[in-house]
Amino acid sequence: MAQDETSIRDLLHLCLSSDGEEQWREFVRRTQPLIASVIINTVRRWKTPAPSLVDDLIQDTFVKLFANDKKALRAIKNEYENTIFGYLRVI
Repeated sequence: MAQDETSIRDLLHLCLSSDGEEQWREFVRRTQPLIASVIINTVRRWKTPAPSLVDDLIQDTFVKLFANDKKALRAIKNEYENTIFGYLRVI
C-alpha cells in the first residue's frame, strides 16, 4: 500500500510502532496543514499572523507532540479514522 493510500489512523500506528523516517515525514506532511490553519485562525484573534510566527508555532506543536517518546500521540485513543485531526485541533 502506498503512503498516500494508508489511512491516517494506520499511518499513526505505523509511526508509533517504528521510527521509520519516511512514515514520520508523511505524518507531518498530512497533519501540518491542519495545525497551520488552527494556528493562523487563533493568532488572527489578536493580530495579523506573521509567517515566521506561524512557522515557529507549528514547529513548537510538533516538538510537543514528539516529546517524551511521543507521549502526546501515544495518549490518543485512535479508535476512529480521523481521531488525530480532532485531537490536533484541540492541542
